[in-house]
Amino acid sequence: MSRISQKLALKWHPDKNPENKELAESKFKELAQAYEILSDSNKSLKPPPQTPSNLIYYYYFFLML
Repeated sequence: MSRISQKLALKWHPDKNPENKELAESKFKELAQAYEILSDSNKSLKPPPQTPSNLIYYYYFFLML
């Protein structure tokens, strides 16, 4: 993951793209935010905990199918 993010960061770095600096800045910020989220296990997406209310919802949902 880090090798890919480094390649993308070099590709979209604002200093490497002086002709399209605004787009490069926005892409670079998005990449930095995505890397921060993906590298931190507390911020990454996790499935919701299986609470009784969730289980009842899923049960009724599958009954309607």
